[in-house]
Amino acid sequence: MSPANPTYRVGPAGAQEERVGPAGAQEHSADLGRRTLTWSLDFLDRARHLVWNPSCYDGAVPARTVHLVPDSAWIAYGLLARRSPGDLDEACAILRALLELQYDAPGEPFDGTFAAFAESPRPPDGDAVVWRDYDPNWRQFLGTTFVLVLEDFGGDLPAALAGGLETAIGRAVHGEPDARIALDYTNPGLMHAFLLSWYGTRTGDVDLVERGEQRARSLVERFDELGGFDEHNSPTYYGIDLLALALWHELGPTPGLRDAGLRIAEALWRETIERYNPRLRNWCGPYTRSYGPDATRSVTLLGLWYAALLGGSEAPLPELVVAEGSRTPGARLDEGTPPEVHHSNDVMAGPVVARLARFLAPVAGSARATLGNPGNLGNLGNSGNSGSSPAAGGVVRRDLGGRVLTSWITPALMIGAEASERDWPPTGQAVPVCVHWLEGLSDRGTHSGSDDRHGRRSGSGSGSGSDGGGGSGRRPDVGTLWMPGAHVVHARTHSGGVTLERPNAAPGEAVRLLLSGAVPVVDGSSTVHAGSLTVTATGDVSSMECRPVASVGAAADYEVLLRPAPDRSLSHATLEIAIRPDAVGA
Repeated sequence: MSPANPTYRVGPAGAQEERVGPAGAQEHSADLGRRTLTWSLDFLDRARHLVWNPSCYDGAVPARTVHLVPDSAWIAYGLLARRSPGDLDEACAILRALLELQYDAPGEPFDGTFAAFAESPRPPDGDAVVWRDYDPNWRQFLGTTFVLVLEDFGGDLPAALAGGLETAIGRAVHGEPDARIALDYTNPGLMHAFLLSWYGTRTGDVDLVERGEQRARSLVERFDELGGFDEHNSPTYYGIDLLALALWHELGPTPGLRDAGLRIAEALWRETIERYNPRLRNWCGPYTRSYGPDATRSVTLLGLWYAALLGGSEAPLPELVVAEGSRTPGARLDEGTPPEVHHSNDVMAGPVVARLARFLAPVAGSARATLGNPGNLGNLGNSGNSGSSPAAGGVVRRDLGGRVLTSWITPALMIGAEASERDWPPTGQAVPVCVHWLEGLSDRGTHSGSDDRHGRRSGSGSGSGSDGGGGSGRRPDVGTLWMPGAHVVHARTHSGGVTLERPNAAPGEAVRLLLSGAVPVVDGSSTVHAGSLTVTATGDVSSMECRPVASVGAAADYEVLLRPAPDRSLSHATLEIAIRPDAVGA
């Protein structure tokens, strides 16, 4: 990364810290803001005043093919915070470009949201299909960023632009259908509650304020009832939850919103710390939503919060490479470009996370002690309303509204699983089973793993002194094996393994697992070796097959298929999982 820019601000000029955190917390946040902005500007198209997608998007859109919308707003905020020569003008140009992408379509379900990408056609009036023709959540993503821009830098903007941002926030608030965001759809619900209250206060609309307060109360009540959010253990969307709760606490117009924002955020943060393994730089599964379960390979917004609060040496993030000035801004990738980082568009939220992270600094400091003790599972049952409890064999169980979540964590191997009646779509983001293991340690800038075809872990660190060994300059090489959403599955972790029950399994239907970080080799009909990991399957598994994942930009390198006997159903299986002793001591 480029040298630190001492003028980078993590808030408006003259802002005072109201909460005292651990030593270096302010420096960590400023460092994250600088570095993520510098990296992101390599993808800024200064002709369009929007950022390109930095990596393959959704496995189908190659890098530098489309211009991103919320991400461009985050970069505008970063430029306003950095304020190098030309930054103010470019930030204003980005904001104007974004305002042009908002839909003003009263009566249509997409009214008030923004184009999914700058290149997206306008949704058809009368029969627009959500998620295909438009993304309704852009109302909340753009709206919250516009609020932060106005609150921190509104006085620096031309009056017409500031007015346009406020109008856009109002259109996003009023365009949101009352019943679209279900109570269990956590991240847009938290953001929308804030926007209702903030905009209502801004405009003197007491009805909007009360609607925001009521939505917030409902979300808090559900959190307290379940002991967590429905989007449980979602490393990307926990980052959005924390962002929204920070806005509740710092900019919420009422004491109730401000107090609830801090309380819930602190509980959420402690939960993430309890599930975090610093040696593997990952959170133990299972995941309600995940774009890629290896945080050293896929960027997550929660990883950015760790970098802001705990510093680069603690951050569960891939390494990022930037050679500022090495390419013409807006140019497409060439032979000399570093390898793509999976889901790296989330890096662009770094400046906003850096700005908001300070409110969690005290609890981040007090919880830090648990980071050095992966496998000390007693901590998981001692965080107030976490809902976790120790079980036999070192397994920790959490009950979450009819979902049974179990986790087993050791320094070099961890397994998480979920048993519920939810019908998880097989192509969705749910990960009801996940295994992480240590393949070894690499010197910074190198990768000693057996398969690097996706180009992970190369180049300079993503944070100051970024490493996986407490400043040693060495990073963990992590292997990951997981089950993507597989309809109804009852999966439970035990010490060194996991059991699977599939009540609706069809005859001949295979169980599909995904794998990254090692090359799998089938040994006989029921065993697969992948680097230092060995998985042995029993039960209804008749054979196993491994093959490469063909899609570009995927989070996985291989898929592992567990097959039943012909005309039989794979209704039950047990996977015994072990790693070589040399990996444990790596």
